[in-house]
Amino acid sequence: MKRMTTPAFLRFLLAGLCLVAVTACDSLDDRLEETNTSPIAANDINPDFQFADVLLRMSGDRFETWRANLIYSSVAVQQNATLVSYWCGDKYLACESYTAAFWGRRYDDPVRNLTDLITSTADDPQQINRNLMARATRVLLFHRLTDLYGDVPYSEAGKGYTESILQPKYDAQEAIYEDMVEELTAVRDSLDPAKPTFGDGDLFFGGDVQQWRRFANSLMLRIALRHVKAAPSKAEQWASSAINSDAGLMQSNDDIAYINHADGPNGINDNANGQVFDFVGPAPPYLSQRFVTWMDSRDDPRLRVYGEADGDPAVGLPNGYDNEGENPIQQHPSYIACEGSPEPDPCGTDVYTRPNGVLLGVDDPMFFQTYAEVALMKAEAIERGYVGGNAGQAFRDGVRAALDYLSMYGSEADISASDIDAYVDERGTAYVGASTAERIRMINEQYWAATYMNHYESFANWRRSGYPDLEESPVDMEGSYPGSATAGNFIRRLTYPVSEASQNTENYEQALSQQGIENVLDARVWWDQDSGQYIGDDG
Repeated sequence: MKRMTTPAFLRFLLAGLCLVAVTACDSLDDRLEETNTSPIAANDINPDFQFADVLLRMSGDRFETWRANLIYSSVAVQQNATLVSYWCGDKYLACESYTAAFWGRRYDDPVRNLTDLITSTADDPQQINRNLMARATRVLLFHRLTDLYGDVPYSEAGKGYTESILQPKYDAQEAIYEDMVEELTAVRDSLDPAKPTFGDGDLFFGGDVQQWRRFANSLMLRIALRHVKAAPSKAEQWASSAINSDAGLMQSNDDIAYINHADGPNGINDNANGQVFDFVGPAPPYLSQRFVTWMDSRDDPRLRVYGEADGDPAVGLPNGYDNEGENPIQQHPSYIACEGSPEPDPCGTDVYTRPNGVLLGVDDPMFFQTYAEVALMKAEAIERGYVGGNAGQAFRDGVRAALDYLSMYGSEADISASDIDAYVDERGTAYVGASTAERIRMINEQYWAATYMNHYESFANWRRSGYPDLEESPVDMEGSYPGSATAGNFIRRLTYPVSEASQNTENYEQALSQQGIENVLDARVWWDQDSGQYIGDDG
């Protein structure tokens, strides 16, 4: 596997950051004084620089990552918890500027540059690999967008300059997924090892065509399983296509789709999660009670990698509480007051487990899809009867990979081979003795644990699978947090920006109508059907 070293890719990117975003699309207000003529010709841009810039912007900056990945997704799926009110997702509060952040940042440079890159490489047979890799990347980008929001501008997105579309329609999520599978199929089947690639500009795979083919199948498998409730026949068809393709799925942790980051200069060269934790200071999140309890009850060696605790055993913070406010943590049984002589140690909020700094560096990698996720999804596809194979072995492979890949954060995150073997053997034995429905639960709880820090994906997979079985926030109490925008119901999506209602009114209203929802946090996206946790079983 060819990967650029951090200094190399950083020098490469800095050389290319002179490029200018050349397409337009989605917010009318910043286009009112523009013409419909591109400010520079597409062929003036080095496509390798352009692609590297897109990937780093998709990896994210502090602004939208803090809001969408951490403030909403991480706490909605109860991997993290906080005591501060501006982490709105923990208490089911509606903070429109936060829910809109991811939308604004992705429909800005990444969508524009990908649209231009795909258009500029479409008619040149020598550019087939660049075109297909850009199209796979566009799938990855819109996959996350539609999972977070539901119906979104897709087919007309990024076409302000090319087709003068300044108010793009919202495509139905079902149709978006249909097209994304077609795109990934084309990528998988048409990449040509004899043709040029983005080379070092490909921050995922360094231009390795076979790894891109495996990634296309792996992403297709994820998309397939989003359909297990909404369209199970498509789930089976697409999962079978991905798993049985001669290109294969990811084969090991060497195939992980991730981006290296550097400690400076600031901005998209840094890991965005690390930027946030470098900034939050006295208002950090903690690992949630649900997450810590789940790992502790299984002697999961990831607990000491994910968290730092002052006491033993580790204690997670319950979701939905504050510090001496509307719902004070001081009233929760887990809280230990700093009273007496000597004072208990730990006491106060020091009782609770904090995220481990080893995962929070600005020079840490950012993960988009791991082999662990893929192996676990393969196990589920086998259990559901979509394909043949040994589900137990795929489950064990996924659990092992999820523990082993953490070493990519640095030696402090290493888990010893003996600890990995013991955990895999224990979980694998439990899996063999479980019912099919119970195995589905085990797979998806492991998926939840394996996607810590990629909370976007944790949040999406919990909604489509129903696992883990969470308790609405605030946990351990009746009622909802004062000011809850959902009346205590789970958050199930992010809300559209209010600017869409005024600047793209007709398409915005049509999008809500075709989904049968209001623009609220607890509305369900199309594939998030309320039809039980396991199709065909009461489990």
